[in-house]
Amino acid sequence: MNESKWPIRFLQLATLVSTWSKDSSTGVGSIIANDDNQIIGVGYNGIPKGATDDERLHDRNWKLQRILHSENNAILNANTSVEGCTIYVSRPPCLACCSLIAQAGIKKVCFQEPDAAFKQRWNFEESLAWLKELGVKAVGYRRTE
Repeated sequence: MNESKWPIRFLQLATLVSTWSKDSSTGVGSIIANDDNQIIGVGYNGIPKGATDDERLHDRNWKLQRILHSENNAILNANTSVEGCTIYVSRPPCLACCSLIAQAGIKKVCFQEPDAAFKQRWNFEESLAWLKELGVKAVGYRRTE
């Protein structure tokens, strides 16, 4: 199999996983894979275990203060160490997730280039600069949707 197909396949999977998100405005999915292209972690934006999945999720302020980002969930759900792995994210990670990714030892972030609407809401260039400073390689791909 052509090695260059793996990032696109993992980003397509991350996009599918993003549809499971409890965040109706910005669903995000993440896949963590090792160097053998084995998936070791999957995550999506969601509320913590034990929280009630109800109408409060429509309250943006409530949701933003409580929801776990997909990158967090993928790291927490990993079945082994994520050290040296690659994380594939359906949208560029926020600054806090960039810090978590680097702290966990993930070496590379592959993300889908954001669409125009997302770029209007959020400037992701700061995240890319932060990843670079932290020594994490970042690679953007055209949207697979």
